[in-house]
Amino acid sequence: MNLRDFFYELKRRNVFKVTGVYAVAGWLLIQIAATTFPFLNIPDWAVRLVIALVLIGFPIALIIAWAFELTPEGVKRTEEVTAEKSVTKKTGHKLNVILGVILVFTVGIIFYQQFFKTQPAVSGAVTKGRAIVDSSSAPAKSIAVLPFENLSEDKKNGYFADGMQDMILTKLADIGDLKVISRTSTLQFGSHPQNLKKIGRELGVAMLLEGSVQKAGDQVLINVQLIDARSDHHIWAQSYQRTLENIFGVEGEVAGKVAVALKAKLDPAEQVLMATIPTHNPAAYDAYLRGVSLETNATDITGINLEKVASHYEQAVKLDPDFALAWAHLSSVDSNISFSEISSSRLARAKTALERAVTLAPDAAATEIAKGDYAYYGHFEYAKALAAYRKALQISPNSTTALVNIGFVLRRQGHWQQAIDYMNRSLVLDPRNISTLSNLVLSNESLQRYEKAEVLLRRALAISPGDPIMITQLADFYQITGNLAKADKVLAGARISPIYWERSYPTVIKQALLTHHYEEAIHLAKVALA
Repeated sequence: MNLRDFFYELKRRNVFKVTGVYAVAGWLLIQIAATTFPFLNIPDWAVRLVIALVLIGFPIALIIAWAFELTPEGVKRTEEVTAEKSVTKKTGHKLNVILGVILVFTVGIIFYQQFFKTQPAVSGAVTKGRAIVDSSSAPAKSIAVLPFENLSEDKKNGYFADGMQDMILTKLADIGDLKVISRTSTLQFGSHPQNLKKIGRELGVAMLLEGSVQKAGDQVLINVQLIDARSDHHIWAQSYQRTLENIFGVEGEVAGKVAVALKAKLDPAEQVLMATIPTHNPAAYDAYLRGVSLETNATDITGINLEKVASHYEQAVKLDPDFALAWAHLSSVDSNISFSEISSSRLARAKTALERAVTLAPDAAATEIAKGDYAYYGHFEYAKALAAYRKALQISPNSTTALVNIGFVLRRQGHWQQAIDYMNRSLVLDPRNISTLSNLVLSNESLQRYEKAEVLLRRALAISPGDPIMITQLADFYQITGNLAKADKVLAGARISPIYWERSYPTVIKQALLTHHYEEAIHLAKVALA
């Protein structure tokens, strides 16, 4: 067969048209997978699988188009069919129609993406340095709880507003039918921001919950309102006038009303969690809220005074020995302290608190988190820690703590891609978490995925431009990729406070060594040792 006859056969058998239809349809399939899978919490490898299947299927489709023909009697091999019995001309007309429809649909999607749709935060895409999610494509059953405003005359009562917000958020996080954004990502927006649509886009949610707390003596007034971030319309508002003696259970009531408004389905176990009241002791509740406020107001563990947090939880369990939630949090904090200080006494205290939490609330997510922390930070028992964190995630599907900690354990076990997948899932629920972004940068650098690492670094610095940890990490990135001049410039402009020095000095000393400033490196090492 000469070249002219070969091209004639390609045209006659619709190979060219099949190529066009398959290429455009495959591209559409990949676009749909890349856009929707992150919002469904489907791991990144699933998108790669779709791409692989599309590529594998391409030559198969061409071979089938070449080797087989449609006839009135059905599909037959091409050499068995005469030109009179072939129906490829008719199928060719159908392929023209199909190709035309797909092309119109494709042009529409491209136009929409270019002019209306922004990039999803989980993919790592950044628009002008800031990760954006299109709230119009956010799940209808998705919500972020903005920081509650403290309207008390005594501004020291701010901890009470923080604690109430966290308690409501914890209740909502237990509802598997909802997508609930973590407090870390809402912390920077304030109580009553102006542009709610923009915040909805950045967080990837359909709904926002605003609130305020006014505390005077033993009287507490709590106001909450649910707002549709897509239209800026108020869905409902509710006030709760309580005393410290009967404030217990407000968080469950609010979470339940949000669930009804968002038409979220609660299974029997979730209904029990909504109705569970952690303590009936006002003083213990107050001490617990102080600890929660102190612990959750820092975006990085280096900014948390863990000793002071632990003291509040200790006070709470002294006042109410049956306060299971406080026991679980106390155990987790003591496990963290024992890890950073290598303290056997702290680890013993963590064990005591954990045993009490297990006795009082064996099926609570906080108890499972405490189990995982004790096994991970206290004894490096990764299998036990992983089992506990996974059980916590089953109980509380929106727990970013469980997701990130699963990632940490998997990374310790050498399962790098699985670890990254879990951290990415956490970013869907906590898109502005600097600590998670930092860990993803380290993980991608370890796998030599430098382009992804740089995108994540830029995203973190867009969220918090002056963050000393991320600035140091950017310098470290430039060192790894061989751009010492940029690393030098980054470090020269950085003002690293003493609290972050321990995390930063290895990069600073390494820069001095890499640029052959050995005396400076020795001086910096002596400062670090001191």
